[in-house]
Amino acid sequence: MSARKIDTNGWIEIKGNPISKAGVFQYHGSQLPAFLGLDQDKMYNVYRPKEELESEEALESFKLLPWTDDHPDRLLGSSDEGLVPAEAKGVHGVTGEDIYVDGDFLKCNLKVFSQELADQINSGKKDLSIGYKADYILNKGVYNDTAYDLVQTNLRGNHISLVDEGRSGREVSVLDNKGGGVVDMKEDKDIMAHDEDQAQDGLTLDMLASE
Repeated sequence: MSARKIDTNGWIEIKGNPISKAGVFQYHGSQLPAFLGLDQDKMYNVYRPKEELESEEALESFKLLPWTDDHPDRLLGSSDEGLVPAEAKGVHGVTGEDIYVDGDFLKCNLKVFSQELADQINSGKKDLSIGYKADYILNKGVYNDTAYDLVQTNLRGNHISLVDEGRSGREVSVLDNKGGGVVDMKEDKDIMAHDEDQAQDGLTLDMLASE
């Protein structure tokens, strides 16, 4: 049975679609802010705790976000604040209000408004990527036998994008059928954070490929 439904307007809705995942994700030092003092040529592991996805503030922030085709150059918002206006990038769909954590996954219903995005999904472009703000803590530890260097906290959603390629497996992309049937997605971040032990107000473009 297909996870996709067509409403009375002919728009596609997908229920229970993974859009993010708890876990440890790798980033190159050059992707992390220079003021953290990290080696630009080294890989670093960033831990995203399930508890951060489950927080009421995080869940609320991922409701009713604009869905774009590929990421904007910056987060969406007012041009007065140096962000990209939604109308300048183009909005093709939206995340729904039925958002929840299932296991390690953040899931929600998605709706596609534009024929352009629907055609791309049907043609095989199915990787999802979220844009969001987050805080980062320089703190080493181990999660599920994987060591990490930083902890991601206070995720706040900004937008979701359909992208060509992701980096985190096959669990976070536009669903084809009720049981899964997803395509590769990755996580790719442009992380900004504060120096010292706790990074704050980091702006992140999180590319999830089946994440």
